[in-house]
Amino acid sequence: MSFNGGLLELDSASLGTITNAMTAVSARNFLLSTSGANVYNATFSGNLTGDNTNGLIKTGTGGTITLSGTNTYTGNTTVSEGTLALGAIGQLKFLIGASGVNNTIAGVGTLNLNGSFLLDLTSAGTAVGNSWNLVNVGTLTETFNTSFSVVGFTEVSNVWSQTIVPGLTQYEFSEGTGVLSVVVIPEPGMFGLIGVGVIGLLAGRRRRSAK
Repeated sequence: MSFNGGLLELDSASLGTITNAMTAVSARNFLLSTSGANVYNATFSGNLTGDNTNGLIKTGTGGTITLSGTNTYTGNTTVSEGTLALGAIGQLKFLIGASGVNNTIAGVGTLNLNGSFLLDLTSAGTAVGNSWNLVNVGTLTETFNTSFSVVGFTEVSNVWSQTIVPGLTQYEFSEGTGVLSVVVIPEPGMFGLIGVGVIGLLAGRRRRSAK
């Protein structure tokens, strides 16, 4: 199915799952709407693809649209109203360029993330301090669920990381901020030295107190 822009309005309570893949072209966008206040839910298990600068826009307050395919469209994802969900087997791709250059998820609606992010880092900056806002957590009502993952990254306490230069720098994506950044990897012995320093300081204070 080729989708050349305009509005795809979901206005039937018997929608269920839509399996057709859709490709947006040029400056067109996927504009998906759950109309009115009716609760119409739909799942796209097909893939949404295309080099479309406007990406995907979710409108309508009436239900949830779930993306369960491998989605590689290159524009932004905007949740203007209602709920957009990334299914447990769904994937969204991000093209990461120079610092601050990337597609993003923004809006004022609700976002439920159960699937995975695929970060194309081929052209990404590697300088410490480079950062990219992938999910605008300041305006969205977003949830990173337990099944969420970032392909090729490892997770510790809701922060996902991938090494750039072993022992020196890595990419980190924080669920709390929605930001991907380049950070310095702490040296393995750093925390040990800090601990020794703190213990020594406390011991010195105890000796002075005993005099």
